Amino acid sequence: MSNVELLAQARVPQCSISYMLTHYPHSLQMKCDKFKSSVDKAIKMGFDCSRMQFIRATYVLCEMSEQAWENRIKVYRRFGLSDTEILLAFRSHPFFMKLSEEKIRRGMEFYVKEMSWSPANVSRSPIILFYNMERRIIPRCRVIKMLMEKGLVKKYSLANFLSFTDQRFMKTFVHKYNKDLPDIMDVYRAAQVL
Repeated sequence: MSNVELLAQARVPQCSISYMLTHYPHSLQMKCDKFKSSVDKAIKMGFDCSRMQFIRATYVLCEMSEQAWENRIKVYRRFGLSDTEILLAFRSHPFFMKLSEEKIRRGMEFYVKEMSWSPANVSRSPIILFYNMERRIIPRCRVIKMLMEKGLVKKYSLANFLSFTDQRFMKTFVHKYNKDLPDIMDVYRAAQVL
């Protein structure tokens, strides 16, 4: 109850407190000092207590040890992200810090090394690290890369084409260019098998 009271004192809306009770009850059962520390950190990081992102950030901060947090920070830094960029990505998508170190490494290596995207671009759309590498990221990126090399696509948003439904992606980037590039479907399917 004292953790619930702490949220109420921080002016967290009742609907957000209810959401936390329903979705993250373990966090509310933590010792008061650990819970208060997580709430204080979320506020210090710039989360608005009246928004749902505050609840998600508090949950992530409650569930992660200091060591796990530092390990994630080190992995992101290795790929060139600044502390400011890491914080902005966390504020945009708090679960960005809950990804496993391996998932972070694989995603960042692919985007930065194979696709030549800047780490800053990745941090501005942290959701792209959550997608499945084999089923979504690699096949779609291979298609986009092919279209760019042929000059058929010039500008695209990293987060957009990865967030499209399969049907929309196929319609927009595969079927649309099937006449110009008859092997585009083979590139897409071959990448899914890798």
